[in-house]
Amino acid sequence: MSIRTLAPAVMAAAVLVGSVSGCSGKTDGADDRSSAASTVPPGPPAGEGCPPGSDDAGLDITRDGESSDAGGGDPGESRTLTLVASHPSGGAFAARSGIVTGYQAYFAARNAAGGVAIGGQNWSIVVKANNDDGRPARTAENLDTALGPDGLGAFGVLGIIGTANNAGVAGTLADKCVPNIFPVTSALVGGVEEPWSVGGPVISEATAAAAVVSHLVISSPGARIGVLASAGEDGDRIEDAYRAAVEGTSLSVVAAQRVPVGVDTDTSAEVELLAWSGADVMVDGVDLLSCPGAIEAARQVGWSPVVVAAGGCASAPLVGQAGDAAEGVLAAANLMDPSDPEFVDHPRVRRYRSEVETWAKDLDNPTASPDDPNVVLGWTMADLFTRAVASAGSVSRSALMTALSSLDVTDAGLAFEGIRFQATPTDPVVARQARVVRFDSVSATFSPVTPIVSTPTQPSGTSGPSGPGG
Repeated sequence: MSIRTLAPAVMAAAVLVGSVSGCSGKTDGADDRSSAASTVPPGPPAGEGCPPGSDDAGLDITRDGESSDAGGGDPGESRTLTLVASHPSGGAFAARSGIVTGYQAYFAARNAAGGVAIGGQNWSIVVKANNDDGRPARTAENLDTALGPDGLGAFGVLGIIGTANNAGVAGTLADKCVPNIFPVTSALVGGVEEPWSVGGPVISEATAAAAVVSHLVISSPGARIGVLASAGEDGDRIEDAYRAAVEGTSLSVVAAQRVPVGVDTDTSAEVELLAWSGADVMVDGVDLLSCPGAIEAARQVGWSPVVVAAGGCASAPLVGQAGDAAEGVLAAANLMDPSDPEFVDHPRVRRYRSEVETWAKDLDNPTASPDDPNVVLGWTMADLFTRAVASAGSVSRSALMTALSSLDVTDAGLAFEGIRFQATPTDPVVARQARVVRFDSVSATFSPVTPIVSTPTQPSGTSGPSGPGG
């Protein structure tokens, strides 16, 4: 069966293992999940210039069937914290709606178990997600409608998907003092607008490249790298990240080819040029079906490089479409593949699978697959949010942001054992650790082959070793 005939299946499963790019047309816990690494003091009052009432926006207490704004009450009352989200549920990037499945399943399980304890009271977490088809303008429209002119329509915004989508709304959300929680973008500073945003569990191209290069220095000393990437800012970040990562090593980037963004762009000519360059490593950083197409193209021209999946290509469902040609493909990741035989019996994976399957059954949603890496990402985001808000000491936007800026947790969601998510007030990027993973074409899963590799934190306002972020 040809790759092109599998397009619908790929769209339903595609994810970025460790790196999520823009969605615009140009594509630019632990077992005791209620615990947090540490409890931080209540946050400061809402920042100067914030709209009146913004600090407790999106909080609702229901007393005897009547709803009112938050502001006290007894333990018998029902309390709800509402978040909003915007994501693509149609078009080429519809598969990323699996992220929504992940966090909705997580919060449903927590709410059914009594909610999240914050400041001595239990709160249910509700996320109202809206489709934007991956279009940045639609993202802005969705948030304007959901939040209202003063940004008071919800407690915060969770997991806006796409670099361009995030960049288009980050400033407005910050101006209205709306927490922009865990933007789903691999750009180190894309969508992060201090002090009202903290990056999530998606690793950047810079972190991914640093991990892969550290492995290749040992496994393929002196290797020459050819980069295949999409045209535009997403491709820029991948190429820049590898050029920066090889500095001072025995490795070198000897060629780069860029291809138009598309669902199934023919990359044969560009792959052949990389083969002629003398490269013995191909970084495959193209989108959607172009990703496995490039792996097959290398075989067709008789080239057998070490293949590294980068950016949107770093996805088991995508890489797997290349069949046995994908055997041994490398990538960087910080989350477990729940289908990997190494992890199927891991306690966190077992609980995750059970609760996602229960949620899908309750909603009669057979398309929600626990094996979808997008779902894994959404689940991990929800666990990180829960840990942060539970440690905040009080229920307010400013207290949440204080907790997020002090986030320091391990074993969150489906993160590899020992992966640490850490933010500071001057460095809001929490995902700076990854492992190199290797694709097994028989099980169609990625398995880790290296220890954890860390990249250094950055001063506020910088974008890391890859240079300016897109």
